[in-house]
Amino acid sequence: MENQNDFNFELFEDNEREKASPKQREKRTADKKKRQRIVNAVFFGVLGIIIAAAAVLAAPFFFAKYNPERYAVQYIEAVISKDYGAVYDKSEGRKVADFGRDEFIAACEKSPELISISEGEITDFAVQKYGAPVENVQNMLVTFTNGEGETGTYIFPMLQISNGFWKYDEYAAVLTFDIICRAKIYAPMQTAVYLNGEELSEDICQTLSGNMAGGESFSYLEFSLDPMLAGEYTLKAENAYCEPYEQSCNINKLNCEIYIGMDLSEDGKAQLISAAESNITTFINGAAENSVDPSSLPLTDRFAKNGFEETAKALEKELYAGVDYISVSDFAISNIALTNDFEKAPRITAWNEARITLDLTFDYTYKLNNSKYAASPESRNGRGYAIITYTCANGKWQMDDFSIQAKF
Repeated sequence: MENQNDFNFELFEDNEREKASPKQREKRTADKKKRQRIVNAVFFGVLGIIIAAAAVLAAPFFFAKYNPERYAVQYIEAVISKDYGAVYDKSEGRKVADFGRDEFIAACEKSPELISISEGEITDFAVQKYGAPVENVQNMLVTFTNGEGETGTYIFPMLQISNGFWKYDEYAAVLTFDIICRAKIYAPMQTAVYLNGEELSEDICQTLSGNMAGGESFSYLEFSLDPMLAGEYTLKAENAYCEPYEQSCNINKLNCEIYIGMDLSEDGKAQLISAAESNITTFINGAAENSVDPSSLPLTDRFAKNGFEETAKALEKELYAGVDYISVSDFAISNIALTNDFEKAPRITAWNEARITLDLTFDYTYKLNNSKYAASPESRNGRGYAIITYTCANGKWQMDDFSIQAKF
């Protein structure tokens, strides 16, 4: 049954249209068309925005830098065509390596055999994913054919690098060719190392420990160059005790561990003799008071724990035998000299314990206080002898054994 409350608005509108003048009807028609155009413009505008957004979201699937397979193809094409600039641009090198683009190109041009996936010319190749990705790394498999019809494979990783804007990450090839190596340089403590004139920084250096023959540990430096370009390098090193060190070396995957050994310099010898003079003076002055303090001498741990105290007591008795009523003061060495040379002195290196034995003669002065026979101290001179063994460990010289002969 029809609802009696329903009102037929069309009858009202038809009636109004009949009453309206032709101009009014024309204006209403124009307004309606205008409203329709606005509605159409809004609709198609929104539709365009939706299509544009969809295109942006879909774009990563169509551009090579967002597609690991297509990006890998471009990378391998650059390798095959020897376009080393493109190889650098499409690899991780531009992100993490210390070497620049020009350095990379120069190294590749000098040793092209170190950045090749085949000895022969490649005529065809295909790239596909190799296994599942692990975190941000996807391995890629290259299957190729060379001009002689021989086939081969090459596997390399692709790295996802987020650019912070797109939803999808950018891919870069990881350089695994022999043109890249990861080298380590080992040096004694307190040594500055330079590669091609540039000092290696503390950021790539760490201190490691080894064991001496007697079981005592010592420290040395390890510089990690990871990654670096394979090639010829000039290596220099400076140490306060040693002659300047310099050598040319070819650093590559087969020769990637370099050990620096340095010869004691004339200045280093003078420093060691000066240290011996100070150590003898400290010991004799302490022995005169029967109170040699081990901490006042640069002793190795093993000598301090096993042998020093016994040696010191024996030397105290020998130096001051029969002079119980006499005291020695103002002991000073006026001259000290080697009775041997350093011809057989070992090199100071990172991998062993440098040991040097000094055979010394020294002239000294002192005051003899004999309260039993004299009221004032008597100044005297003497000549003594010493044999001191030093060990260069942890960047400094330490006493490992000694004996002294002098009479008062």
